[in-house]
Amino acid sequence: MNVRNLVVLCPDGTLGRDESGEFVEIFRSEGRPTFLNLDEPYPNEILTILIWGDDRSKFGTPETEYRDKHVCVTGKITSYRGTPEIVATEPSQIVSQK
Repeated sequence: MNVRNLVVLCPDGTLGRDESGEFVEIFRSEGRPTFLNLDEPYPNEILTILIWGDDRSKFGTPETEYRDKHVCVTGKITSYRGTPEIVATEPSQIVSQK
C-alpha cells in the first residue's frame, strides 16, 4: 500500500487514482465516527472516508447527502487494517459529482 501525503480521488480518474467513487455503504459506529465505504460494503471496500464524531456536525447528513453519488475526495491516504482511508475533517474535502 502506497501511503500518500495529499491526493484528490475522482470517479473519472482525472486526478489521483481511478476509483469509481460511488458510495455503497455509509454507517455510524458507537464511538460516533461515520464511515463512507466506496464500491463494496465492508469488509471489501476499496476506500473508506472517515468522519470523526467531533467533525460530524459540519457534514450534515452524509448518509443522504452522498448516497448513490460519485464524489471527489481530497486528503491524506493512510492504511487502516490494509484498507486505504482518508479522514475528512471539512465538508469541502468531499465534492459530489452526480
